[in-house]
Amino acid sequence: MSPLTYTFIAGSSMDSWPSLQSSVMSALKEEEKHLPQPKPPAKPVENPITLTIQGQRTVQEIADKAIELFRKLQNARLSTDTTSRQSQAQTKDIRDQLNTLKGLLAKLRNVYNDTKRAVTIPAGENVENLIPLECSPRNEMDTSDGGGPVEQERAELQKKLKEKNDQLKEVIDKLRIAVWDINTMIMLKPS
Repeated sequence: MSPLTYTFIAGSSMDSWPSLQSSVMSALKEEEKHLPQPKPPAKPVENPITLTIQGQRTVQEIADKAIELFRKLQNARLSTDTTSRQSQAQTKDIRDQLNTLKGLLAKLRNVYNDTKRAVTIPAGENVENLIPLECSPRNEMDTSDGGGPVEQERAELQKKLKEKNDQLKEVIDKLRIAVWDINTMIMLKPS
């Protein structure tokens, strides 16, 4: 098997890009023919945690690809010339994105089916009860006794903070009145 060498001509125009791209793709296909084909490994039974992580990653990939697709659609320019290379390249790129999304959705469906087979929910059990929600009240024990030194220090600091805030409000009010008086004097001053 001989190693492939790729050359890129610096300063080549974008018109030669499709031919360069097609030559690279054909070279890669030739290289793949000479590589030994790996045997697909037997699908191991995955535990629910790895399936969940795989599902989360797949959902993130779907979201990223969808955002990328929307950006490409937003940046795509509609052209009246149907033979334009640029519009054909954009169309091909958008189709590739859609096919990638289709593959990711199929992968997500497989992960869902595997998870459904691996995880059994007891009959009559509500799935929503199994998922911890942020808004649900937590069953935490209240360990504070209310009179500890930390609580007292916190109360003192809050009292000092309130006093400082009141002092700042007074200073701000005095400054506001002074600025208002200065503006009034400037307006009444004869030119």
